[in-house]
Amino acid sequence: MAAAFYSGYGWPLSAKEEAARTKYAVLDPLDAVRWGVEHRDIDLVDEAHAMIASLRAEHTRRTVGW
Repeated sequence: MAAAFYSGYGWPLSAKEEAARTKYAVLDPLDAVRWGVEHRDIDLVDEAHAMIASLRAEHTRRTVGW
């Protein structure tokens, strides 16, 4: 998915754009969990949990090198 984003964007992101992308990637699933719980949408909550797990794994790979 990241490759498709960067390919479609047409040029590398600036440091500021990359920071904004990272922050949005964290905030989006947190908001989805909140909304899903409020509206009893368990599928959305499950999807958000999967996104959070993916972000956590990505962070671990970057920081620990696994």
